[in-house]
Amino acid sequence: MREIHYEETSKVNNEAKSNKRYNTCMGISYAGIVLAVIWLLFFINFCDFKQLHPENVVLFIFELLFWILPFVIFIVIFIVFRKIGKKSYVEYDYSFLSGEVRVAKVAKNSYRRGVIRFNTACINRIGKVDSASYKNFYNMP
Repeated sequence: MREIHYEETSKVNNEAKSNKRYNTCMGISYAGIVLAVIWLLFFINFCDFKQLHPENVVLFIFELLFWILPFVIFIVIFIVFRKIGKKSYVEYDYSFLSGEVRVAKVAKNSYRRGVIRFNTACINRIGKVDSASYKNFYNMP
């Protein structure tokens, strides 16, 4: 049996805008991780653990928050902007290979992840779900 292969790619609508958004988000995320490392080094070098006041609970919690909260904020900035950046430049590849359809998600042309794979034998009808013909087909006994 001869194998049939067909592949289609959906491109980003506004490539320049998506590329700018991707680069901006990645720049902010890298700045967040750099600031987190700098704050961690600052914490290690300048925090005098002997001077912390564990007997005064309120002051101790305030000092601890002063040192830990910025580090956590910088890490959150890194994670959030990295996820936003990776979602801003996404394309999809659709492949048909001998009765099987494969859909893959491609982000910034750097990594490809399979989204779904199914056999065409299980397809009854292809079309818009909101159309009248689909509703008639779905309501058939």
